[in-house]
Amino acid sequence: SQEQSSGDGWLTAVHPEDQQRILPLWQHSVASGEPVDIQYRVRTPDGSFKWMRGRGAPRRDEHGNIIRWYGVVEDIDDLKRAEELLQQSQASLLAVFHAVPIGIVTATAPEGRVLLANARAELLLGHPILHPSEPMAEQCWRALDDTGRPLAWNELPLLRAIREGRMVRFEKVDYCQADGARVSLCLTAAPIFSRHNDVLGSVMTITGAETGCSMDLPQPSALPAIKATVQGSSAAVRRAMAPRTPRIS
Repeated sequence: SQEQSSGDGWLTAVHPEDQQRILPLWQHSVASGEPVDIQYRVRTPDGSFKWMRGRGAPRRDEHGNIIRWYGVVEDIDDLKRAEELLQQSQASLLAVFHAVPIGIVTATAPEGRVLLANARAELLLGHPILHPSEPMAEQCWRALDDTGRPLAWNELPLLRAIREGRMVRFEKVDYCQADGARVSLCLTAAPIFSRHNDVLGSVMTITGAETGCSMDLPQPSALPAIKATVQGSSAAVRRAMAPRTPRIS
């Protein structure tokens, strides 16, 4: 009720764990007159908890004295659940990313900055894959074509998939590892598209040439299931991010 929620009464409905976190923030805001923006769980009539976002700001008179506080409370439970689902999906994908027995490298468009690389990729290449901000990040790649000519960074399948917007399949290259050893690798890269069909980046697989360049790609019939899984997570986030009308308290 309005009487129960007046003053600090609203805190009785807040989850005990969140009370300890948000009470100091609210008290600081009241004492300093600074706006407050907090997220917390509240108990619903059925005893469950849901996430809310509370924002408050003071109204001052011509002398700068606070004469009233205005607050907005917004239900963000759907957003929190979507964020949790997204985090779980990302954790699962990262686990697969690092567990598969092939090298995987991802890059952003249009410049082709490497975002992620698993340990198998570094093992096959024979050197760490440097972060884009580090000097010589691109120069650490030492691929050679079938004539022994060093391939420039933008000639690698990872970059060509971005530039050409198509899959680059089963390219066999010789690769000079950091210790001077030369190995034969098979590189396959594919662009990553947004739902508007813009190229966001690319992903490249790395395998030994003796087996990798004879491997079969996933059949097209398997792609709808993969696409549906990705779209399901994206749809949950879009639903949670849909405009909502906050409640004025």
